[in-house]
Amino acid sequence: MLQADLNQCAREGYFLGAPLVSLPDKLQTKERWLTRDQAKALLWAARSLCIDGRQQLQRFIITSLYTGTRKTATLALAIDQPSSHAGWTDTEGGVTYRMGDGEAVTNKRRSVARCPARLLEHVSRWKRLGAN
Repeated sequence: MLQADLNQCAREGYFLGAPLVSLPDKLQTKERWLTRDQAKALLWAARSLCIDGRQQLQRFIITSLYTGTRKTATLALAIDQPSSHAGWTDTEGGVTYRMGDGEAVTNKRRSVARCPARLLEHVSRWKRLGAN
């Protein structure tokens, strides 16, 4: 974008010639996942907290670990309650709709995904216990 703007300014006569702009080398991406032991320690730490929302925190961690869904989409997920503004998990069909019907498609890749069997067991239990 900067190079295009400089070229436009040069064409309009604001300066004699546009300097060349080059991008820096791309950094190597960091690919790091939690190990099973780290995930276990994270859940254990959340379970041992003395706060009112610790069950919600545990549910958030479990859902995020199994689906890889981003924070905002995970927090908005409901159980068996289709919505136009948030995603939901269909316990009957075993599918997680990470985007609401009325939401615009973005680059965040919140596509429909099969719900892993272990997560489906958790979600079904949460539903029986009265979670939304």
